[in-house]
Amino acid sequence: MSDSENENVEIVYVDETESDNEPETIEEPEPEPEPIKEKPKRKKREMTPERKAILLENLRRGRETASKNRKKKALARKIKKQEQDDEIDEVIVKSIEKKTKTKQIFNDYEDLKKRYDILNNEYTEYRGRNTKSNREPKPVKKMDNDNLKPIMEEPIQNKPPLEIPKIPTHKVSLWDL
Repeated sequence: MSDSENENVEIVYVDETESDNEPETIEEPEPEPEPIKEKPKRKKREMTPERKAILLENLRRGRETASKNRKKKALARKIKKQEQDDEIDEVIVKSIEKKTKTKQIFNDYEDLKKRYDILNNEYTEYRGRNTKSNREPKPVKKMDNDNLKPIMEEPIQNKPPLEIPKIPTHKVSLWDL
């Protein structure tokens, strides 16, 4: 063989162990898809002017009804929202009333305390004027032997005792009422 012939020849080595283990796969030709049949389109019906007018009138009435219903639902939502806002406002007002009521009770307590101090001062002044050392001697009572009743020169006047309000020993709260 010549050099030009050697260049065209290729040497291929075949490994027999690999070819024995692999099964031969034969490719089957894919079946041809069936042609899709198109459905025949129906012809569009032509509408008469009377039918078209009826349908347009129905459409107009339907839109009016839908508009009324939307407005009605919107109004209902608005009313519910207003009621919820009113409930929230009511809770706020109750909270404020509780706070002001507590402040009012505390202010009343302070007023009562001042009144008590004034009455207590008046009482101590009264007691100070009428102590035994400052008093004039009382006239002697004369006894009547017939009735054995004491006769006094001055009639006794029953004065009601002074009412002194109780002073709480702790802060006043809503639970104390």
